Amino acid sequence: MLKLDKPIPNRLLLGLVHSTITGIEKKDCFYDQLHYVNRKFIESNSDEFLDIVIDGLKDLHPGLSRSDIAYVNDFVAPVNLENSAVRPVSELNKENKYQWHIDSIDQWMGPCYNLWIPLYRQKALEKLDEKPLFEVMTAEDVPSLYDEDSFPKSNFLIDGETQSPDYLSVAQEFTSLDIRTLNESFLYYDAKGKISTLSKSDMKTSCVVKPSLGDAYIFRANQFHSSGPSQFERIGIAVKVIITNPKFGFKEHDKFRYPPPFAGWEGLFAGCYAQYKDFTSFKKYLDFSIVGEQVELRKNQEKLDNINIVLSEIAQEMQHFADTGAYVPESDNAQQEEMEMGFL
Repeated sequence: MLKLDKPIPNRLLLGLVHSTITGIEKKDCFYDQLHYVNRKFIESNSDEFLDIVIDGLKDLHPGLSRSDIAYVNDFVAPVNLENSAVRPVSELNKENKYQWHIDSIDQWMGPCYNLWIPLYRQKALEKLDEKPLFEVMTAEDVPSLYDEDSFPKSNFLIDGETQSPDYLSVAQEFTSLDIRTLNESFLYYDAKGKISTLSKSDMKTSCVVKPSLGDAYIFRANQFHSSGPSQFERIGIAVKVIITNPKFGFKEHDKFRYPPPFAGWEGLFAGCYAQYKDFTSFKKYLDFSIVGEQVELRKNQEKLDNINIVLSEIAQEMQHFADTGAYVPESDNAQQEEMEMGFL
């Protein structure tokens, strides 16, 4: 995982926050992680976003230019926010933390990279500690999770500690490991369905700890990543790009079958690429696809409102910083909340 040398410019970051708020209000996105909610803003600021990614990848891909990469999607990931999980999650995962996984797009084509930007309110800083709030495991970190081509052996990892005794009993039969060892391991299924394990003591990660507003990070989408143990409240906004030039490594993979056309954002993107062999045709069908998301979006209006309340506060604080060079002190926020309560 690479941290950008320069923070995202405040003007661009504030515009991205306002774009997210507007897109959510209009329900102009997929429900699952609000995919494509910022597509119009990113399109209108395409050169700036691509240049940010190119600069971040300059050591990995020297000579990369705008014509060698393309926008794939964008999405929103709220973590530790109450009732804000805009994706299927377990009842046990009330914080909406992202468990260890890879992104599916790299199974079919790539390489793809995520530009990840954490956002937060100033009052959330009281829970910002030394615990990681985002982690990545590369093939160099944990070689056993990847094959000889640095391709991940599975899509996700299962924390043995969170599984039921019945599940662990079955896993014990498949792995010949005792229950204690399974509790201290992650389990995963390879492409052939074989269960393997990764001991937690063997994990080595790259971590994000105590980010500042404007900090941004780039990592390969097929690298295992997760939310981390931090209880820090944040909303991550991500932009995914794909290398399109074979000179810099682009290729299609035959290890996995493409998803059905128009089955989620993945099916839309991969299906249009299979049909047209380009990286822009999918945009013609985004509005059509989003129409089918409206029922799910309306059913989850409260979650959308919760996310936008936080984003609106972040935008206000960022604007105050842009105008004055300082964020609103915590005491001022508390006084404002008391005044608002007084009007109720």
